[in-house]
Amino acid sequence: MPKIIENLQSTILQTANEILFEQGFSDFSIRAIAKKLGIAPATIYNYYPSKESILEALVDRAWFNLMETIDREVADITEPVAALNKVYELLKSSMNPLFSHWLTAESRIMPPDHPDEQAIIAKKQKINAEFTKRIEAILLRCGQDAAYAPVYTKLFIMCTHHSKLSFDEIVSAIKALQ
Repeated sequence: MPKIIENLQSTILQTANEILFEQGFSDFSIRAIAKKLGIAPATIYNYYPSKESILEALVDRAWFNLMETIDREVADITEPVAALNKVYELLKSSMNPLFSHWLTAESRIMPPDHPDEQAIIAKKQKINAEFTKRIEAILLRCGQDAAYAPVYTKLFIMCTHHSKLSFDEIVSAIKALQ
C-alpha cells in the first residue's frame, strides 16, 4: 500500500527547507528529500520538475510570508524612521541563508547557461520591485518623499546579506548620498 502524506506539496517544501538548513546546498537533492520523506523521487516530480523549482517555491513562500509580516507589523507606525527600521529588522530576521543568497544580484542557484536563468533573474527583479513598492508606500503614508525607496531596497538587501549594519548606519549612508 502506498504511503499517504497529507499536504504532500507543503511537506516536500518543509522537508527541502530542513535539508537545506541541516546539510546545506551541496547535499540538497530530490533524492535526499524523497529519502527523508520515505517516498519515491518520482512522487516529488509530480509536484516539482527539478530541485531548482523547489528552491524557487521556497523563496516564493519565504517572500510571501515576509511581505505579510511587514504589512502587519508596520501598518500602525507613522514615524518614517521607526517604520523603515522595523522593515529592516524584519528583513534581517527573516533572512535564512537560501533567501539571502538568492536575493543578491550576483547569486546563482543555476549555472549561467541554464535555460531557466533568465526566468530567475526576472523573478529577482520582480521581488525587488515589490519590496521597493512596499517601502514607497510606507514612506508616502508617513508623509515622506518616496524617491529614495529604491536606494533603501538595495541597501537593505545588501546589508542583510553582507554585513550586520544597523539601520542607523544605513540612514547615515543615505544622508551622505543626499
